[in-house]
Amino acid sequence: MRKYKILLSGMISLAVILAAAVGFMLYKNPRQDVLIQKCEADVRYDVFEEGEQHTLDALYVLALGARNQGFLHITGVLNSKGKKEDIDRTYSFTFKKNGKVGLYGIQIFKEKVSSYDGVDSNFFHTYFLPDKPGEELYIKASSPDGGLYLFEGFSYPFFMCNAGA
Repeated sequence: MRKYKILLSGMISLAVILAAAVGFMLYKNPRQDVLIQKCEADVRYDVFEEGEQHTLDALYVLALGARNQGFLHITGVLNSKGKKEDIDRTYSFTFKKNGKVGLYGIQIFKEKVSSYDGVDSNFFHTYFLPDKPGEELYIKASSPDGGLYLFEGFSYPFFMCNAGA
């Protein structure tokens, strides 16, 4: 009987020590992919090409993470040549600050196009997003006040987003 008590108390002690070690590791090493900034922008871009008007009416959701990674989710409608096409795509990217003037190097490493998205990717990249995945682009980010951000170079010609959204 005494052996069972010693064995049981040893197992309980081991479980407590293991739980404390796991808790300590989670406390000291939190997930590094936490969201540090998120903002939303309701955008409308009109592009005129050879007498045709192409209009993108979309919601941009931009999120930046702690490991210098982020994503841009675009959902909305593209009106082109009398047709309406749904757009729903996400661009994952890495970013790094270049200099002190608010310039950032952005490299899109993944493009995920939803099955509901009917917009040709080449058309979209030609008229509404400056670069394709794998290419590096530079954007300028500024904040006239604490909650409003202006991004130039990420899309044509720029977009503002509200971090309080």
